[in-house]
Amino acid sequence: MAMRLRSLLRAAGRMPPRDERRLRDLLHEIARAPRGDQVLPARLCASLTSAYEELKQPGRLAFLSILSRQDADVEAVRRCCQVLASFDEQQPRGAGALLRARSELREALLPAHERIIERLAQQPDGLRFLVSLRADLLAAMAENRSPADVAVAAVPGTAPPPSVGGAASVPVMEEDGERERWRELDASLRRQLSIWFDMGLLRLERLTWEHTPAALLERIMAYERVHPFSGWDDLRTRLDGPHRRLFAFLHPRLPGEPLVFVQVALVSHVPTRLRDVLPRGLPLSPRTARGSPAEAGATEVGLTPRVACFYTISSPHMGLRGVPIGGLLIKHVLSSLAASEPALDTFVTLSPVPGFRSWLEARLARHVAAQDGAAGRRTHDGASTLADEVAADEAVALNALLEALRAAGLVSSDPFEAVGPVHEDCEGDAASLALVAVRRALLCLCARYLCLATHRQRALDPVAAFHLRNGATLVSIHWGANSSARGVRESCSMMVNYLYEPESIEVNHSAYVSSGKIAASDSVWALAKVGGDGDHAGVG
Repeated sequence: MAMRLRSLLRAAGRMPPRDERRLRDLLHEIARAPRGDQVLPARLCASLTSAYEELKQPGRLAFLSILSRQDADVEAVRRCCQVLASFDEQQPRGAGALLRARSELREALLPAHERIIERLAQQPDGLRFLVSLRADLLAAMAENRSPADVAVAAVPGTAPPPSVGGAASVPVMEEDGERERWRELDASLRRQLSIWFDMGLLRLERLTWEHTPAALLERIMAYERVHPFSGWDDLRTRLDGPHRRLFAFLHPRLPGEPLVFVQVALVSHVPTRLRDVLPRGLPLSPRTARGSPAEAGATEVGLTPRVACFYTISSPHMGLRGVPIGGLLIKHVLSSLAASEPALDTFVTLSPVPGFRSWLEARLARHVAAQDGAAGRRTHDGASTLADEVAADEAVALNALLEALRAAGLVSSDPFEAVGPVHEDCEGDAASLALVAVRRALLCLCARYLCLATHRQRALDPVAAFHLRNGATLVSIHWGANSSARGVRESCSMMVNYLYEPESIEVNHSAYVSSGKIAASDSVWALAKVGGDGDHAGVG
């Protein structure tokens, strides 16, 4: 069976109609097998998964296209609707018959691909397969690939479509509703994965050097991207070092696979820089890394840690995007730490702002263009222009940043590369005073980005959206907190603290989800409204 499927799909996109029918028939067999029949679906599902996993990208996209077209039976839906429309509740046994008719309609409305996904999830190693399948689907959707593009690429002698970012753009998936079908398939996958990765099936585990299997620790090292491990010694320190914790969610159906994990530092004060929590440096700039490794991230001798800082949260599986296990992890780790460490009274993060620099550069470019008159004048018909889109207070903040960069001698093709490494020189002489102005302007703009830059009532920054949805409060912003190459490239060296207060988590979560209300401290809001000078308490 597996060989048969591989022969069908190896040619990928442009599949002969006869072979496509054979594949559809196999999918129909899985979807229509009686619910109590465990043998037939298991045999077919095993063939399907083994064949899929040997395919290259074009074949996988062709398979996803065919799977997404396994829809509800329109005729069956129509018949059920007709039965309900003509139903007479006054008939004998009317209530029971009505309930059966409704049940039949619900069953008829269920897409066939959803039944197939459900059967796959029940098979040995089925969850792992579905996570991988959804990762392929999300990647294809992000690249704007269509099965039609794949078909062209699969024809010998035909040039493949250019990659995203090339000279030409990849055609958009608009043919015959393909994009909508892929979105529906993704929704079905996400629903099924959300059921299987519910809290009742997840296991919270503290990972340790002594008791955690080496294979699992190797995966942790491989998956960590935010603050990569420098080696086994670094891993051991983060696992079992003084006041260090590492927790992960595991699933019994995916043994040895960390679904999401968080690293925690127990410290005596709310950290404001990365070196406050990392036991050993990720490659920081020489200025930022001043101090011995023993000092970095250490709690003062003799002081009992009162603050738990979540400084990196990693969700390595793209196929689980949108499945809310990260928020569950933080809440359960918080409860676990509160029970095991009674002295802890504050739970915060030290988080990056990964979308800030790209947002800032775009806003600066728009602002400069408006100032230069390239797009700052109203058109004759009164339509708003570029200048109208930039709020007056944002224009003030952007002007302040430009003036501060000029005064600090940092106006160049890429001024922000120089900002991070010099953050500790912001005191004393005239040059440092100029850098203080840069710092203040960047803090104002970062606060605006986090509090006011939204799309459909959701924060633009992905890390902010994650923590705000979980019920955290944005309490402070710190410049020069991470001067690593990545920290400067993505966040202009900024890091922020999100505070998790057990008594306000649910209120904040509800306000954010229902109306997009962002929970932030007064000092952060003052900066966002250009009402602060960057020296408020809680802003560094």
